[in-house]
Amino acid sequence: MVEKITPQELGKIGERIIKDILIEEYSLKEEQIKHKSRDKKGCDFEFKFNDKTIKIEVKTVSREKGIPDAHFNEFVNFENPRFNPDFLYLVRIVDLNSMKADIICLTREQVNEGYNHKPKKIVVFDSKLKTDIKNGEKFKSSTKLGIDISRYL
Repeated sequence: MVEKITPQELGKIGERIIKDILIEEYSLKEEQIKHKSRDKKGCDFEFKFNDKTIKIEVKTVSREKGIPDAHFNEFVNFENPRFNPDFLYLVRIVDLNSMKADIICLTREQVNEGYNHKPKKIVVFDSKLKTDIKNGEKFKSSTKLGIDISRYL
């Protein structure tokens, strides 16, 4: 049985899961992926693919609905916030004991199109986006269910 973990530990687990997925999907070596959140550059990971810089933001949650609030540097145009990284990976780990996670990958366009994210000291993702993710149909093609996460715990 897995003990309760902090939100920071949960976030690190989510980042490790996504880093491994990126290595596999883009045929990268670990050293090709730069961890940018330490630099406060508005994304968690950055790497080159086909001569283009790809920026990835990872949000990890322990409930079925919701996305953790975003830092303002993950968005451009703070008056009308638009998500800036190329992809948002949402890692949902609802039950740690099941050793399973659901992964949802959204493009920048999917995060921005038709949603009004709320700027405060942080940016609160539009509740309609959260509901669309929870309902599952709109982003079904970019969702992986039941990923084994036992090696990350």
